[in-house]
Amino acid sequence: MGLRMGMAGYVLALVVGAALLHCTVAQTTHVVGDSLGWVIPPGGAAAYTTWASTKKFMVGDTLVFNFTTGEHDVAQVSKTAFDACTSTTTIGSVITTGPANLTLDSEGDHYYICTVGRHCNIGQKLSIAVQASSSASPTPSKEGPSPSSTPPSSPAPTSELDSETQLYTNRERERAMALRMGMAGCVLLLAVGAALLHCTVAQTTHVVGDSTGWVIPPGGAAAYTTWASTKKFMVGDTLVFNFTTGEHDVAQVSKTAFDACTSTTTIGSVITTGPANLTLDSEGDHYYICTLGRHCNIGQKLSITVEASPSASPTPSKEGPSPSTPPSSPAPTSGTPADCAPTPVSAPTAGGPVVGPTPPSSSSTVAIASFSLTVLSIFMAFLL
Repeated sequence: MGLRMGMAGYVLALVVGAALLHCTVAQTTHVVGDSLGWVIPPGGAAAYTTWASTKKFMVGDTLVFNFTTGEHDVAQVSKTAFDACTSTTTIGSVITTGPANLTLDSEGDHYYICTVGRHCNIGQKLSIAVQASSSASPTPSKEGPSPSSTPPSSPAPTSELDSETQLYTNRERERAMALRMGMAGCVLLLAVGAALLHCTVAQTTHVVGDSTGWVIPPGGAAAYTTWASTKKFMVGDTLVFNFTTGEHDVAQVSKTAFDACTSTTTIGSVITTGPANLTLDSEGDHYYICTLGRHCNIGQKLSITVEASPSASPTPSKEGPSPSTPPSSPAPTSGTPADCAPTPVSAPTAGGPVVGPTPPSSSSTVAIASFSLTVLSIFMAFLL
């Protein structure tokens, strides 16, 4: 029975180890051209070549082409079509609605162009090299103990008493080995369960205003209030404020400053380069405004309520259109030059939002870890 219990420990460890291999490798979202977006680059094609040279693209990563619908589009083409800037044959459909999110589903060289007018000829083209995702660790070997670990055979008993003594000794030796195997299986199972608990729960990226973007809303502040009421914001999620640099900005403020539309004191720095990515790093109410001119007073302000991340839940679904449907694009930024006069801002206070590229999201089934630890507890209680 002890031997069967020991082998059961190894089998359980192997099952949970296999479950660990299902944790998805975190992927990365690349905003093409960063703040430049997908436009006719001022420096020609070299601008996107330089941008791509600073990135590492993996299978499963996402490219985000930020452009205004009706002014540009994006199409994947062959190298021949890329070099000649022709779009008679494309790989998949031409995406005419921006921003466009494309998932890199294969390794190798990928080529993208804008098919509008002579945009490709004057530099609106991108080539990247995609690498395969890192493979998971090999499944632990199922080989049993080597022959050298097999208890040596005992000499033939010389008497009935010696035979009984030898039989008892062999049984004790088998029990001791089974116990060691069982404990080793439990330790391995515990280590795998702990590793599972380190898998990161996937987070969500929210594009503020969706296709409208971060602008002076036509319907006033109610537009962003209505948008926020349809979302669920969790700690670790990311807000993306899509706006044109120089025409708008974004700052996190207190409720008092939000209500009064004042920016003399902000939480962190005022972000003047768009698009801006802000990570929600605490639960509670968060307030954001545009500090330029009277933009806040006429509706460019957003308040949201952030909830704590669940401790254990299945992989959450991501908001937004499916990969097969082109996402909607931000509308052109509104506002007049008179409205865009910057408002003086004092030195920002510490503890502001985290700003930077959209963090790679990784996902795991945390419920597997809970199940593994439950099985471990039952197994150890049974063993002892």
